[in-house]
Amino acid sequence: MEDTALRAFEGMLDCGTISYEEFEIVRTIQMKGKREEIKRLFKNNGYEAQFKFMYCKSDERYKLRIPAALRTKYDLKAEYKQKSEKEVIDAIYADLHKLNLKRLTLNEIFDMWKPVRIEKIQKKDRSMHTARKNFEVYEALVRRSDLGKKQFVKIGYQDFDEFYSMCEGKHISKSRANEVKTTLNKVWEFGKSLGIVEINYSKEFFLTDYKFAPKRPRPIKNADERERLIEYYLSTDTVYGYVCALMECLNLRICEIKALKWSDIFLDDNLICVSHMVDHEGDYRDFTKNHDDEGTHFVPISPRAREILLRIKNKNYGFRDGFVFLGKNDNYILTHEVNMNIRRACEALGINKHFTTHDCRRYAATNAALEGMSTPAMQMAFGWKDRDTAEKYIQIAAARKEHQSVLVDVLN
Repeated sequence: MEDTALRAFEGMLDCGTISYEEFEIVRTIQMKGKREEIKRLFKNNGYEAQFKFMYCKSDERYKLRIPAALRTKYDLKAEYKQKSEKEVIDAIYADLHKLNLKRLTLNEIFDMWKPVRIEKIQKKDRSMHTARKNFEVYEALVRRSDLGKKQFVKIGYQDFDEFYSMCEGKHISKSRANEVKTTLNKVWEFGKSLGIVEINYSKEFFLTDYKFAPKRPRPIKNADERERLIEYYLSTDTVYGYVCALMECLNLRICEIKALKWSDIFLDDNLICVSHMVDHEGDYRDFTKNHDDEGTHFVPISPRAREILLRIKNKNYGFRDGFVFLGKNDNYILTHEVNMNIRRACEALGINKHFTTHDCRRYAATNAALEGMSTPAMQMAFGWKDRDTAEKYIQIAAARKEHQSVLVDVLN
């Protein structure tokens, strides 16, 4: 926190808001505070007399020797050597700060991460919708658990196993469990950025071995509803309306739609090259959701999608870097806003179903499976990393055909 404050004062110095003399006063006060904290460390352990900065003429450096008992207790170096007393103080203070962080529990690290997360979202003018879900699910499931009270650096695979086993017994849905994992993943990345841990165990942990409550059955969209929705989106004549309309005609993820550029669209060949995405943090990435080159795939442009793309092109929005879609202040479009547009469209058309951005992709996958598309072909067309996702849709399609056949026989 003190380093952040000092950087802020450095910025004020560069802008001429404060003078160099005022800046030096602030820095001197800060260094004195650090010096007193290190001196108090020696004093509390009975080594006040040994808190001495010795100048070594041969090295032309200052040294602060650490008693063996203090080295063992606080895992400190044998001695600190720098060019000046200030640099010695800064070095040992940084090490002590890191040691103090390593003593914190998961709950305390979460409390540190939360304001950082909010500040980052506000700085990028992003929606707080996803962040609120992260905060809510942590407070509901992690805060009072043994995992939340455990020292952050000591949390390992076994602790995650015990935590998710406990969640399994609470009849938590799979989607809820995934929200927990996403939140913990972000907290661990924050811990890595502070240098507290080196490995993100949350990211390495998989939930496939646990039996969570099944997800609520998703509403099924029929062809008539889809056509009515497309017409409604186009009638709004807004950027978000065109986003929704195009999603209904392509099998792209919302993160891929956000990153879509005109240079990725080959209208002469009726193909779109999908190789980039905009992640949940609002950052443009040179990969798709699979995080590797295997995720790059080509999506065919249907006649309806071509018609929508040409309408968008004629609008000539002129977004930066040739993006097809951008939102307010030339920022990336927001998933939450797209979902709100879908919701408003359904209400206006009297469709009593709750659709999301991913339902467009799910609709395309279901129809592809019903038409008999093979597993490898679906995997390539939809950019899935594993076969299981494609096979899931094929099994659903097969079951639907079988049920329809049986029902026809019964009715006959």
